[in-house]
Amino acid sequence: MVDWSVASLWEWQAMTILTLLSAGLAWWTKRRLFSVIALGGVTAIVLAVSLWEPFPLWFTVVGITLAGSLLLWITKMILEPTEEWAE
Repeated sequence: MVDWSVASLWEWQAMTILTLLSAGLAWWTKRRLFSVIALGGVTAIVLAVSLWEPFPLWFTVVGITLAGSLLLWITKMILEPTEEWAE
């Protein structure tokens, strides 16, 4: 049985609120900055859950692989030029 008392920590709640707020702003404003922040929050949450002690090793490997893929996607989003800067 997994102990979900970590959800009551203020750090976890702040990270979740920041992620949800950034995702909402990214959807509403279509800004890349908010998308990157939201993906970074999702990456941090995925890593935190996958490195949690009660889960098996395969869950940790899948979580680290998913987080690495998300970080590569964030890097691509940051380094990719936009139309507004191309002029």
